[in-house]
Amino acid sequence: STITSITSITLTNSSIRMNINQQYKIVYTISPQNATNKTVSFSIANANIASITSSGIITAISTGTTIATVSSGTIIVQLQITVISINVTRITLPSAVNLRVGSSISLNPVIYPSNATNKNIIWTTNNANIATVLNGFIRGISKGSATIIANETKSILITINKLNVICGPLHTNDIK
Repeated sequence: STITSITSITLTNSSIRMNINQQYKIVYTISPQNATNKTVSFSIANANIASITSSGIITAISTGTTIATVSSGTIIVQLQITVISINVTRITLPSAVNLRVGSSISLNPVIYPSNATNKNIIWTTNNANIATVLNGFIRGISKGSATIIANETKSILITINKLNVICGPLHTNDIK
């Protein structure tokens, strides 16, 4: 009987973008379709960025670019893989908080999407003489007003009265 070898492998995509933890199955066709041995092998250039199974399923691990190779004998095709981070698109904070002067309260923001790659929030205050913030903990220092800001895009107004710290309405614009 005649052995018919694979003469070409064609990928559906030559490059893909993936989010961390996302999976993608390599889709390919071989020619000729009546090849005697239709087995192909899969490999990945940088296993720190993505992994690949013997059946061609890629799992994104960390941000960066790598190459997946599909081969049969001397026939080789490559798929460029770019793994991107999932950005925070929105942070929600409480609209009002009551706090006694000199005491602290923790803001517990909700981060969207929940699978964002970097959920760290950078907190700042526009007036540390009125209110301070550290890792989401607000402390009223003296009478007046201050704005607490999360990631330069979300803010909450803090008004400190004689006995209480009162938080005003939150700006709810989505992060750009």
